[in-house]
Amino acid sequence: MLRSTGTISRRKLLFASGALIVVQTFPSVARAHCCQHGYFGCSTNGSEFEKLIDPNPSAFSFVGNSTRVSGSGDRSFDVALAQTLKYLSVEFSVLPGFTFIREAAEANAFATNQDLLGRSDGTVAFGLKMIDRVKRTSDHWPASVAGICAHEFSHIAQYKFGAFSRLGVAEKTARRVELHADFLAGYFAGRRKQTNPRFPAADVARTFFDVGDHAVNNPTHHGTPEERAAAVIEGFKHADLEFHDSYERGVNYALHV
Repeated sequence: MLRSTGTISRRKLLFASGALIVVQTFPSVARAHCCQHGYFGCSTNGSEFEKLIDPNPSAFSFVGNSTRVSGSGDRSFDVALAQTLKYLSVEFSVLPGFTFIREAAEANAFATNQDLLGRSDGTVAFGLKMIDRVKRTSDHWPASVAGICAHEFSHIAQYKFGAFSRLGVAEKTARRVELHADFLAGYFAGRRKQTNPRFPAADVARTFFDVGDHAVNNPTHHGTPEERAAAVIEGFKHADLEFHDSYERGVNYALHV
């Protein structure tokens, strides 16, 4: 659930990789979670996930030549999103189902390892309210949406390649799992920057800075704003690696921050 938790002061973050340095000043905006109490971060089990989506969800197709069954309502955005999801699928070696939802409460996006759309790697649901929220708060909102999708695909990769069992041991919150997913979202931003120098990677860092929280004893704690942005930046720095190498670097990073 995307829920407002207050405001943040102006910050400066250094986004660096090799010779690339982008200094981004983040204005005061509402912070928010992409989770709901009782869920393990932005990921959740199948029974809880099914409560959040329609009984017969429509798949958003992003592979092959099949017609997209559902969409966001913005055709040009949907075409670009399908390309992004296909890129993530290949880059992260996962193939989840993807569907849009109209959230009953606040804005959100979720991932589960349950096959609800005919894809054995799991399912990602992206809220239309989440898209509306990002449009209002991001200067380059399609890039921010792509970063959130990378975060959710990272959860699918965590399920598939076993990071949950490694990062969740003796943990009382979702922090390590979420920071690992943030790291991989930064990795995605770095890979896109390599192929498209105009890709606004700093906006991905800002997106996760904005959703940081200080509820450090809450089971759904994802990390502070500074921790979440730092994880994105660290992942960005490892964009030269192959995915599975970056994945392991991210696990080590999340275990030691």
